[in-house]
Amino acid sequence: MELSTGVREKNLIHGRVLVATFFGGFILLLLLSRLIWLQLIETERFQTASEANRLQTLPVGPARGLISDRNGLVLAENRPNLQLLIIPEEFDDLDRAIAEVRSRIDFSDSDAERFAKNFKSRRRPRDPVVVKDDLSESDTARIAVDLFRFPGLEIKARPTRYYPYGGLTAHSLGYVGRLSLNELKNVDERRYAGTDTIGKLGVEKAYEDILLGQVGVERV
Repeated sequence: MELSTGVREKNLIHGRVLVATFFGGFILLLLLSRLIWLQLIETERFQTASEANRLQTLPVGPARGLISDRNGLVLAENRPNLQLLIIPEEFDDLDRAIAEVRSRIDFSDSDAERFAKNFKSRRRPRDPVVVKDDLSESDTARIAVDLFRFPGLEIKARPTRYYPYGGLTAHSLGYVGRLSLNELKNVDERRYAGTDTIGKLGVEKAYEDILLGQVGVERV
């Protein structure tokens, strides 16, 4: 009788050990599954979210449409214009940064006046401001060497309006110019993100809605 009771107790203890082992293994399996999920799935999500926070989306101005005559002869087109741009918020001392730029490129008093005007008329914080338009090859080479020292500076090629026949077509084509504050109040600002020009007279003004094009985006 005592032997039978001992066997039962031994079997009971063994059964409890098996149950405990089973539940312990089950819990361990759950923990391992969660760890794998975090490493393989959640890590990618967190990295994507972190990248999205780090990157900034900037508007890219549209290339203005061409104007041709009935025979397909191009009367107004776009040509690349190298511009030196600056994001003022990237600099603790903007005046010093501009002074360093002036020491490296051909930068006249009129260039300085245009920069000041561009800076005052920008529409949003962190919008790039044109420091100098139509950079020469030598200016581009001199500033490109030191760009790494100025994270808020960049050189970009932007389309600029060009009229192959000059004054011969000016009376009918008109011209494009910088958006004024009054004009900005009367247009859809979203369509003019990334550009600061608008048709002023003639065909350029009459067909502005068509010639303007579509805004793009750039992640930097």
